[in-house]
Amino acid sequence: MSQVPPKVSVSRRDAPDGSITLSCYTRGSYPRPIHISWMRDGKDILVEKESSGILPNADGTYYMQSSLEISLQEEDRHCYACRVEHSSLAEPALVWAPGKKGSLPLWVLASIALAALVLAGAVGASVTLWRRKSAVPTFCWLFIFKK
Repeated sequence: MSQVPPKVSVSRRDAPDGSITLSCYTRGSYPRPIHISWMRDGKDILVEKESSGILPNADGTYYMQSSLEISLQEEDRHCYACRVEHSSLAEPALVWAPGKKGSLPLWVLASIALAALVLAGAVGASVTLWRRKSAVPTFCWLFIFKK
């Protein structure tokens, strides 16, 4: 079998106690050696909650899972990423952890609101111009109803 690059994904699970578990999954890689590490703000960190080790798939490829537990406060102050090194990759794969569910940065919300206002203004102006352009002058109504 020739080299097969891993498919990498990162998920997040919020626990009732306020902690957050980030999990990095690699699937379908070949050959076996693969290394998963975690980064915080672009720098390697050594803390890992658990790892599955490298496990075989039925098709001869391999998978691995690594988890990292962080606090809600840590998430607010830092960005986390899973870094995967494998011989099939020219450079390590870096997959950023998803942020809080349902929250968007303030600048994104402001941009969406501004775009909605601009769109509403453009539609209003278009309708006004169309009405003016297609309106029948008052004196023309005399000829329309004269028939």
